[in-house]
Amino acid sequence: MVLDKTIPHIGKFFAIPLNLFFILGFCIIRWKPNEKPKELQYLFILFLVFNSVYNVAGMLSYTIYEPLETSLEKTAYIIYTTFAGNSVMKFVCCLCNLKKLHQCFKSLEKYYPRTAKEREDYRLDEHLKKMERFNLLLTIYHFLVTSIFSWFPLIQSTVLYYKNEERSFPYMLPFPMHYIFNERTNLGYAFAYTTQCTGSYAASCMCQGADILLLTCVHLINMNLTHLAKTIRDFKPTGTLSDLKQLKQFVTYHNDILSTVNLIDDTFSLSILLNYLCTVTIMCLIGFQMVIGTNIFHLLKFLLFFMSVLTPVYFISKFGTDMMELSSDINEAFMHHSWYDGHILYQRSLIMSIRISQKPVHLNAFKFFIISMETFKSLISISYQFFTMIKTSYVEE
Repeated sequence: MVLDKTIPHIGKFFAIPLNLFFILGFCIIRWKPNEKPKELQYLFILFLVFNSVYNVAGMLSYTIYEPLETSLEKTAYIIYTTFAGNSVMKFVCCLCNLKKLHQCFKSLEKYYPRTAKEREDYRLDEHLKKMERFNLLLTIYHFLVTSIFSWFPLIQSTVLYYKNEERSFPYMLPFPMHYIFNERTNLGYAFAYTTQCTGSYAASCMCQGADILLLTCVHLINMNLTHLAKTIRDFKPTGTLSDLKQLKQFVTYHNDILSTVNLIDDTFSLSILLNYLCTVTIMCLIGFQMVIGTNIFHLLKFLLFFMSVLTPVYFISKFGTDMMELSSDINEAFMHHSWYDGHILYQRSLIMSIRISQKPVHLNAFKFFIISMETFKSLISISYQFFTMIKTSYVEE
């Protein structure tokens, strides 16, 4: 087999999510065995640890020293803390399952196209362009929303400063946090604002990096399932014992795909469950914010946040549904190719392959439910029910 050096490396599929993790100081995988850690990583890790501890302590102590008074303040605080906690848990799940994640990468790399013919058969360029564009758009939108939440208070404070005849700066901050120093001085405000902004971008890197890493893994699984189904359909048995060798290759390929899906499931199942639960909480509270909020920009800001939270869950559900359908297509391919022209032993052995492929592969939310578009619809329904309950309780009060 002649290797085509012009074929893009599999690392290009994972470039954006791995770079997001690298910004946090972690190199999830080194594609080259002799690749050494970069000194910049250690600086990023130290900065991340300091910033995370400092911001978490400030946010948790806020409710003790500066009690929340209005419903808008309470729901906004819950939204921020839920999003931050969900982002950290996604990140921790990836790091705790790093060994399984490496096995998943190696398994995907094993069946990655290496020749010009395989590149065409897999439609590699089409899949790569799709994921690069998809990951880039999701990341840009997510960081756009993060930037709006992070920098608007500074812009608003500056505008109010010049509008105010007394020239008093209001010192507005993006998120509710308590500090052991006076943040209403120029130096204190600059330090508090900087740590809050870097903290929000770090949380976004954790959240977005884990989400698109999962989506990229599932997309590559779907690419392999599509190729395997096509290869089985195109196979023309010759009626000799060589048919059994080809069937063995099909079965090995299929089993490796199933094993890789299990690795992905073990790595992300807990984070998927927490993601769904946190999304329900954030969605119903954002809906509440949008209903009782009066400021137009406030409504627009939380609407964009609403979409940034909902979009990854939608695509995880969509990709999960596609994986179930494509794995079922393997069963269809086994049953509808020219098996009747094969050797008698091939026909007998095919029965077991058909039986194994009858059960579609799927992702789980920590064994609680299967990830699919039906689950996504249920999530929307549950979020709306909680939203109406909270809204009714607020109106009655």
